[in-house]
Amino acid sequence: GVHKITGVWALELDTLESNRDECLDFEYEHNSTGESNEFPLSGKYSGWFHLISDDGLSKLKSPEKDVDLKFIKNSEGYHNVEGGGSNIYGFYSITGTLSADGVITMGRKFEEKPKPRRTKKIASRRSRTSFTPKKKRNSKSGTPKCVSPIKKKRKSMIASHPDSGKRYGIGKP
Repeated sequence: GVHKITGVWALELDTLESNRDECLDFEYEHNSTGESNEFPLSGKYSGWFHLISDDGLSKLKSPEKDVDLKFIKNSEGYHNVEGGGSNIYGFYSITGTLSADGVITMGRKFEEKPKPRRTKKIASRRSRTSFTPKKKRNSKSGTPKCVSPIKKKRKSMIASHPDSGKRYGIGKP
């Protein structure tokens, strides 16, 4: 048989208790393989909950699958509800109660997303900017000498410019 849980939900418990007009609908179903008169029935539920659209004018149905609910009889004569599930917003745990008169109150706590691990970046080459001198070995003495790539470029630009040799740069004063 099919076991259904229908009701309303809100972001805060106070809203559920004091202002039902701001609450939105939800529905869960559990399809059992045989006829079971057991109530409540623990197991995997699927269903949906309503959200308000971004423009605030319509309701959107957001699906949920594999919501695991366990109903545990307690000493007060009603049931504690435990479980968990996931939807487009992430994984969550559920805690709540099912009263003797059949009212279920559940709260969800979403898991915090783990912070990304910082990993060391291993570069295969050293990065260079045009201002970082590149070391070259002087083939005669074996000692390093600095050659800046920008200086090489400038020298070729200066040599080809008609006003080359001016003290303060390329161009006319």
